[in-house]
Amino acid sequence: MPNLNGCRYEEETYSYYALIDGKVEASLSKIEVTGLLEINRNINVVYGSIFFIGDVNIYGDVDSGVEITASGSVTISGTVQNSNIMAGENITVNGGILGDDDTHITCGGELETRFIQYATVVTGGDIRAKSILDCNIYSGGMLRVEDTNGTV
Repeated sequence: MPNLNGCRYEEETYSYYALIDGKVEASLSKIEVTGLLEINRNINVVYGSIFFIGDVNIYGDVDSGVEITASGSVTISGTVQNSNIMAGENITVNGGILGDDDTHITCGGELETRFIQYATVVTGGDIRAKSILDCNIYSGGMLRVEDTNGTV
């Protein structure tokens, strides 16, 4: 019997059941359900959209046409282009957001990024960026343009 983390085994039915919502990882020695999805590459329409209960970390860029929906936070190490992102908590985009008329970024918490261009943004908390250009911004908190030459 493998080690179990976040799930249980029922002998009568020879079945494993998740105890929490999340991602299943299995090997010969372990079965684990975690509330974190980590993707170590760029995401595009070939990869597909992401719908996840928990946090999503993407170590790369998010290309045009991708939709990301997470109940927790979303963290992206690169840039976002013409994509829709919705998070129940915070969104962090280390590169920046370059959208179009159909780009929507929505979160229940805070948004932090280098720049936002051509996007509709709705947050429950603060928005922090160095530059915001031609956007529709709805913030439940403060709008902070933080840089020596920050622009809105």
